[in-house]
Amino acid sequence: ELNTNELYGRNLTAGALDVMGQYYSVASSSHAFYNYGGLVYTGNDEKALFDNMWQKCYAVIACCNTIIEKCDENKAGLSPVWKGSIKGEALALRAMLHFDMLRLFQPPYLTEEGKTQKRIPYKTDFGMEFTPSSSSDEILGYLIGDLERAEKLLKDTDPISSGKTYNTTVLKSERKYKMNYYAVKALQARVYLFKGEYKAAYDAAMEVIGAAENLGIRFLTNEDLGSTDSGNNYVNRSCPMENIFGLLVDELGDYIEEDHTTGNSYYERFRLQSTRYPKFYSSTGDIRITAWKKGSGSRMYLAKYERPTLKKDLALFPRPVVSMLKLGEMYLIAAEGAVESVSTGEAIRLLNILQQSRNGGIFTSDDKEAIISEILKEYRREMIGDGQVFYAYKRRNVPEIEKGYATSGVITMSVEKYTPDIPTTEFDGGRTY
Repeated sequence: ELNTNELYGRNLTAGALDVMGQYYSVASSSHAFYNYGGLVYTGNDEKALFDNMWQKCYAVIACCNTIIEKCDENKAGLSPVWKGSIKGEALALRAMLHFDMLRLFQPPYLTEEGKTQKRIPYKTDFGMEFTPSSSSDEILGYLIGDLERAEKLLKDTDPISSGKTYNTTVLKSERKYKMNYYAVKALQARVYLFKGEYKAAYDAAMEVIGAAENLGIRFLTNEDLGSTDSGNNYVNRSCPMENIFGLLVDELGDYIEEDHTTGNSYYERFRLQSTRYPKFYSSTGDIRITAWKKGSGSRMYLAKYERPTLKKDLALFPRPVVSMLKLGEMYLIAAEGAVESVSTGEAIRLLNILQQSRNGGIFTSDDKEAIISEILKEYRREMIGDGQVFYAYKRRNVPEIEKGYATSGVITMSVEKYTPDIPTTEFDGGRTY
């Protein structure tokens, strides 16, 4: 269910959230994402799209709650190992889903409204009973508690962290793309950074970075891009080796291509702007430009999740995994955590490791505000197709977002532009601020 269009199979990754982050030109007014270029949420299509995100998210949360309840009842006689890992995954997924609803539907956390308004319920049961909304701090407290419980359950049972192996079809040793122990630590880092607990964010991210090599998690290399299919397309452009947690989504590349090629003119509906996209990067040799873009001029688009067109090439490509948590973000979180709680030198060290791995420009200023500004620029370079850059801008309550789909210009932001309405059915049901 996480892979559906309403959630991470499209809208919360390379779809609506990336349009809100101002990556794409949506040139046709008939497109469901059209108003996101100016961050307008008033059209019927927009309202329906956000309503569907909300409803699907809470439906999946209900599934997580059922799994948690059944693990606690243990009527099936699950072994402690299975029970611990399954319940730990469900707790962490419940926290992740609530966190994304908070980041999307609550006002920016740094504003007064972000501290006081209560728009999001934290659901911990399967029942249909009304659950009052909570403030951002209350929600953060609940989900941090869920992540702490998940961490404890998974640390000694998850094969990826415990080193244990099990002869079972329920809990296999291959855990790289699951909500495993290190994915929980990565999610903790993301949440602590949002909350402004910078040292905790730094520590959690550094634990993941420190374990990455042994887990086989590393950055994309030019050698990886040496592998191509019969059409000379890069088979590793989705960067599977960088994922800490990912979801199998077969169709996302097709959705993107359909958006580019449907409409009155080729590639005019949902595109990257060629005169703008390279300017996001501080070096034209940046490996991300090579790997992720395709086409030229007004026909340039994101090919990060593109699949082979010929069946004979299918076996060359890795599994179609959408990145949910990845190595590059851990370096960005650790760098921002460091600049706020450790030292500017440590922040620059971490930022430079990421930039060197991408063949990008190397940032050297030790000015704190300049480092933070550069980190935000790296979010834009690093997180395209992941649905995270809008959240990064909103987390810092950035007053302007540069239009990535135009040759110039910015979107002037406000609380309203950062905050989509929650579904009217929620208000009809009695939900209030």
